Amino acid sequence: MSPSNLSSLLGHLKIAAKCGTLVSSTAGLHTSAALAAFPLRYPNHKMDKDVRIRKVVKANNFHRSNVVAMLRAPNILPKEIIEDAEQQLRDMPLDYHWTRMHPRCLVTSRPRGLVRDWKLSRIVWRAEADYNKFSGVQRAFWE
Repeated sequence: MSPSNLSSLLGHLKIAAKCGTLVSSTAGLHTSAALAAFPLRYPNHKMDKDVRIRKVVKANNFHRSNVVAMLRAPNILPKEIIEDAEQQLRDMPLDYHWTRMHPRCLVTSRPRGLVRDWKLSRIVWRAEADYNKFSGVQRAFWE
C-alpha cells in the first residue's frame, strides 16, 4: 500500500469516526468505526434485542390482547368485526406477543440458570453470595 493510499485511508477513518458512520475503503481493511458509532449498552447483542422486544411488547401488548379478546367471543360479535380482528392479528409483528421476551442475567446476559429474585445467573449469584454481596444470603455449610 502506497503512502498516499494510506493517508487517504486514515483521512476516511477520521471522517467516519467524526460522523459516526462506516466508510468503506478500497483497501478492504476492517475498521472499528462501526463499533464506535454503535456502542453496546448491554453485555451483548442478544440482551440488546431482548430489551428492544420488551419495549415493543410494553407499547403494543394492550392492543394485541384486546384484538385477541374479540376473537374469543365469536358468538357475540358480528362476523365483520371478527374478520377485521383476524386480519389485524395477522398483520401484527411477532414481537408484539409477550412470549418473545426471555429473562436474562443482567451481568452476563446468560439465558439459563436464572435466580429470579435477583435477575442473575446462578454462576454470578453464587460468586456474589460467596463474598456477602447480598444481605440475608449465606453459603450453606455443615459441621
